[in-house]
Amino acid sequence: MTKTLLSSSWYRVAALKARLRPHAVLHRQRFRGQTWYVLQDHHSGRFHRMSPAANLIICLMDGRRSMQEIWELVCRRFPDDPPTQDDTIGLLGQLHASDLLQGELAPDLAELSHRSDQQKQRTLLMKLRNPLALRFPLIDPDRFLEATLPMVRPLFSLVGLLLWLTLVVVGVTLAAMHWEELTSGLTDRVLAADNIALMFLAYPLIKGLHELGHGYATKVWG
Repeated sequence: MTKTLLSSSWYRVAALKARLRPHAVLHRQRFRGQTWYVLQDHHSGRFHRMSPAANLIICLMDGRRSMQEIWELVCRRFPDDPPTQDDTIGLLGQLHASDLLQGELAPDLAELSHRSDQQKQRTLLMKLRNPLALRFPLIDPDRFLEATLPMVRPLFSLVGLLLWLTLVVVGVTLAAMHWEELTSGLTDRVLAADNIALMFLAYPLIKGLHELGHGYATKVWG
């Protein structure tokens, strides 16, 4: 089905002159062989992936050009697959909902307050549902990853895969051989005070290794 470029709602935003808030930054990345752009919100820590056309729209939003001018420029830049007016309206709505957009119109403080309260409630519910997914900003590990990558790179190979499969098979076999000992009085042992203390001590180490795995994977495969 052919996309419809025009939108009956375009008149609502055509004259708008908007720009990003200072805490929003764009990054260029390669993802599965394609170029994408990631919009980072330094205030909330959230990331938004943008297409090249959406990235160009955002880059042209300098507070002086109208959305009509920006849309026409982007359509000329991407003649084979231009963004529709509905796509552009959706992008503006996404930026506005994330409080990343500022323009010549006075902001609706009541709406912004309501949106902020909703975001706080969603964040609280997420933490209550999955406390193990809590995230705390620490340090930038890029230098450490670069320095230690040669030692870890062999794990991201066929040999590394075979070693991992061997470890899994051995672990499953040993668990099956000692199943009764592992499951006997499991509830009482898990809730024992010394075991809970060990879990608190082991979790940061396991979580750290898990996150380093993500970091090394992105270094190896880009």
